[in-house]
Amino acid sequence: MAIWQYKFYVFPKENYADYAENFKKLWHSEYFDEGILWKTNKVEIDFFDEVNNLLKKGKSWSKDLIIYGKVESDCFEILCENGYVISVSFRINYTNNYDYLLSSLIDFFIQNGLILLDEQLELLPLNFLSIKSVIENAPQVEKYRILSRQSDKKIDDTN
Repeated sequence: MAIWQYKFYVFPKENYADYAENFKKLWHSEYFDEGILWKTNKVEIDFFDEVNNLLKKGKSWSKDLIIYGKVESDCFEILCENGYVISVSFRINYTNNYDYLLSSLIDFFIQNGLILLDEQLELLPLNFLSIKSVIENAPQVEKYRILSRQSDKKIDDTN
């Protein structure tokens, strides 16, 4: 993942509820398989076809990984096993104007009973301003800003 990206995890709301209380602990356990949250309902890959309207299907290095968008920018990834979803995540390139993409994904998640977790595995309200605030206050965003200012200063010093 690039410094200019923020990553989110997507899960079915109804299945997540069974694990919500201990999710972080389970996630970091060597025995926890996040796919259990998807395998319960056997969600087929075409469930996410609508994402293609937002991010065009990209090239993948595996037949089991469906990528929409570009890995180095805005990217929506679906990991499959035998044609069924076992993991979903997406990354937002916060150096771009991502408002429409994020807003559209939130609408898709609401309409399809999905939830969103941030990089710290915190459950996020499906609210544009709340999620945008999480992105804007992320440590990598501040680090990116610092590095950008340093780079700009070096350019100015050479001129």
